[in-house]
Amino acid sequence: MATYPAQTVIAPEEGRGKRTKIYELTYKTEHGIGFSKRRVGDTVKRLLGSGGGDEASLAALGQLTNAIWEKLRAKVTIQAHP
Repeated sequence: MATYPAQTVIAPEEGRGKRTKIYELTYKTEHGIGFSKRRVGDTVKRLLGSGGGDEASLAALGQLTNAIWEKLRAKVTIQAHP
């Protein structure tokens, strides 16, 4: 919501597919604009840098970060020990 404050949309339901795809389609059909992952990433950086973000969002970001870290660590371990 912070990335596109003037163009709000309803958050997609869980389990309906990739959220980014749903947001892309929703923003295009409802507001005639594209949904930029980079712009959202920049907004997240600003929010984190200023101490912003609600507990649920920060917890979800932590889970995502940990999942990415584990996948990358597994790949490095596999490549280092063939």
